[in-house]
Amino acid sequence: MTHGMVLSKWQYECIKLLNNSGIAELTLIINDASVSNSKTTLSKKIASYANKHLLYKLSSKFLFKAPAYEHFAVADSFVDVEAMACTTIKKGKFSEYFTEEDVRKIKDKKLDFILRFGFNIIKGDILEASKYGVWSYHHGNELKFRGGPTGFWEIYRRSRTNGVILQKLNNLIDAGVIINRRNYQTVFHSYSEHLNKLLSQSVDMPLQVCKQIISGDESNFNKEHSSSKAPMNRLPNNWQMINFLFSLFVNRVSFHIDRLFKQEHWDIGIVEKDDTNSPLKVNTNNIKWLNLRSGSKYAADSFCFESNNTTYIIFEDYDYSNQKGVLSLLKLDSENNVISDKIILEKPYHLAYPFVFYHKNNIYLIPETAENGTIDLYVWNADNEVFRFEKTLVSIAGVDTGIVYYNEKWWLFCGIKNQLPNEKLYVYYSDELMGDYKPHLLNPVVVDPGGSRPAGQFITDNNVIYRPAQHSVKWYGEKINWYEIDELSPLKYHENFVGSISPRKSWKHNKGVHTFSQIPTMVVLDAKKRASGIKAFLAALKQ
Repeated sequence: MTHGMVLSKWQYECIKLLNNSGIAELTLIINDASVSNSKTTLSKKIASYANKHLLYKLSSKFLFKAPAYEHFAVADSFVDVEAMACTTIKKGKFSEYFTEEDVRKIKDKKLDFILRFGFNIIKGDILEASKYGVWSYHHGNELKFRGGPTGFWEIYRRSRTNGVILQKLNNLIDAGVIINRRNYQTVFHSYSEHLNKLLSQSVDMPLQVCKQIISGDESNFNKEHSSSKAPMNRLPNNWQMINFLFSLFVNRVSFHIDRLFKQEHWDIGIVEKDDTNSPLKVNTNNIKWLNLRSGSKYAADSFCFESNNTTYIIFEDYDYSNQKGVLSLLKLDSENNVISDKIILEKPYHLAYPFVFYHKNNIYLIPETAENGTIDLYVWNADNEVFRFEKTLVSIAGVDTGIVYYNEKWWLFCGIKNQLPNEKLYVYYSDELMGDYKPHLLNPVVVDPGGSRPAGQFITDNNVIYRPAQHSVKWYGEKINWYEIDELSPLKYHENFVGSISPRKSWKHNKGVHTFSQIPTMVVLDAKKRASGIKAFLAALKQ
């Protein structure tokens, strides 16, 4: 459904993605004929601006120009697709009903679903004119923010996240059946950037639903419709716009001050385990901080392992001077004191997140090599105390990659560079560790800054996988959330929140914790503070 045979860029990308997928095919364009036939006089244009929403309308036209709103002509983009012009019957201020004849013609096309990018609030028989109904985006969490404008009230009311839903419409307003739901971190310092993020990063939601359907999963369509009682938002008045614009200015200044003067500095801590410790509820009262780096350097992304009766910790050794990480290795004595500290792996590109795991008497390493566009596997050489390159597993820019063996398959979990790695989780699987890894049908399987990005070592207990994830709603790496994965197959993914590990106020580094690792005798965590030094400041200034 289009608005006058014109699509915004994000809408065009959504349809293009469906059309090129081999899963769905665009067969009919339902155009709102009243838009193309209507003429707006100069006096009507002036009257539309000269009201209590003047500042919002002017700001939307001249200040908040998101690239996702760029216009595409439908006739030029989809030349061979049949277009059908429909004139609806208006009832009330916003509701529109299709004529019986138009509904019959649309039903004759035997469509699987209709995607609404035009018309207003549609009601009546058109909602049942295709097998799976009419699907419509709402760029907000309908439980808190109904109505519009897109992403505006989330910034205005300081909501840390902005929901996006795809719903199957019914005759209720903003209370359809939710068939896909996501959460994104709110961009407080730029409304244009926030708009562009919400629109462009959600274009694959209808395709994801289509993939679920062809896999045989239609459970989302059997849910009850949303029962939200949230108030309906409207366009902001002029006084609200003044407050909004002032807030954006303050947020922008604060954002750049934080970038320049409050960089991250991480340290690594050890918690000795006993029989009463639960891995999901680490007792951090007596954590031992190693105080490894200072000045322009920090130590983060720590993983521990044992080899030849010796305990090691491998970690990201980052230097603000060159804005690059290398991997360093600590050797500990029986009292967990550091007896050796050396660089173990260095490349021309940034290295981080050295995920360590065991398989068939070998110790393997998957470091983050996103800047190289690969996910690489290394194997431990105990005699020389080094990790040697084994193989590139997948040629993607994986961020914070972890791996787990479950139901006779290897599962890679990662973010992807330039694809919101703090907010989107991707899964790949293979029958063999060294084998051919395929993408999960529903990638990204999780979209939520509260629990997407991997945060360390999996825990497997009685064939149940517990996944640690970074909670980055307020800022990056606030705490570690634990999720129990209760469904994992090439076609399905589902998990439930079960607990968290948070930084303590008493810690010197108390602004975040974001990597978990364990061996039978101890748990290793990293934690951060926010401060600045001259080299960190200069690096931030350069950026």
